[in-house]
Amino acid sequence: MKLLLLATIWIITLSATAQESGRDAYWSVDYLRGPVYDHRNLAGALNLGITQGVGVSYLWRVDGSEPWHHYYRRPKLGVAAYYEDFGYPDVLGKAFSAALVSDFHIVKRRFFDFDLNIQAGAAYLTKKFDARTNNLNLYIGAKASAFFRFGFELVAMPESRVSYVAGLNFVHYSNGAMKLPNLGLNLCQFNLGARMRVKKELAEVREFDASAAEIDRRWRYQAFLSFGCREQGTPLGDKYFVTTMAFNALRPVTKKFVAGVGFDLMRDGSDANDLDGDNGFFKLMSGGIHGSAGLEFGKVYAALEIGGYLFSEVKSFFDMYDRVTVNYNFNNRLIAHVGLRTFLMKAYYIEWGMGVRIGSVGTDKNN
Repeated sequence: MKLLLLATIWIITLSATAQESGRDAYWSVDYLRGPVYDHRNLAGALNLGITQGVGVSYLWRVDGSEPWHHYYRRPKLGVAAYYEDFGYPDVLGKAFSAALVSDFHIVKRRFFDFDLNIQAGAAYLTKKFDARTNNLNLYIGAKASAFFRFGFELVAMPESRVSYVAGLNFVHYSNGAMKLPNLGLNLCQFNLGARMRVKKELAEVREFDASAAEIDRRWRYQAFLSFGCREQGTPLGDKYFVTTMAFNALRPVTKKFVAGVGFDLMRDGSDANDLDGDNGFFKLMSGGIHGSAGLEFGKVYAALEIGGYLFSEVKSFFDMYDRVTVNYNFNNRLIAHVGLRTFLMKAYYIEWGMGVRIGSVGTDKNN
């Protein structure tokens, strides 16, 4: 009853906010169904079934007050919650997830929209690997997990008070190698649902202000300090602290796209396993350079970085690394950072940190 009461208060608060803001806001309910994608060829050990779930989301369309709203054709942003049954109750169990949502138009027409839907958040899984009681669950080693959803949706009658949604999605659960095993639980699903606009009439769109849309093409210089933790070897094995210092130089290429280069100074405590004898603090340091490409969404910058090592006691010059990163600009100086460090998209660790913008910042008209 308490949970139902909190949910009711939350719904009323969000709906009231949408009415006062003058933005278009929507409630969506979706049914989800599809198989587990057995990317590790474990079907011989696991009797994988068909997953089923239900999702509820609250979306609002940006109002056109910022230039980037128009660059991305006025996308929808919001929050979502999911209940997922993995179809294998004794081993995989169920999941409860919450995520932030970004919904971008690829094709926008009067009678239909074709959208790209990207979500990221956290999940609680009722089953995890246990050597004694659940040794078949080789996918997930912790009940707490990161949650990602990526898919395409077709929205019928998008300008009506009620519209209908059909989509195809890829879903990923992972703890970023903080706990082993961490092969990742992947789902391929379709979704069917309905979407209702809170307000009866469509809200007015703010006109595009061309005078505020000039691109500041000057280089931006940033420095970050990030931390993380990883487990290596076997489940319940040793845990290692990781630290990264990064220096980036970024330059806007278009109104949305940003490219750059950077230098990474990294210390991974697990590298001590590959060294004989001296494994002091500086022996575990490594350095590399990376190139980056990303997109800006107002105060948010999302990028992919690919780099190679310049020096390391355990890595060669030809070894590569990559990082998926999201930064949020609190202001013209202070930046929040979260990144997933990987090798050929195999998770090494999740890093959390803060950064600062160095040098003159001027006036950033896109933020």
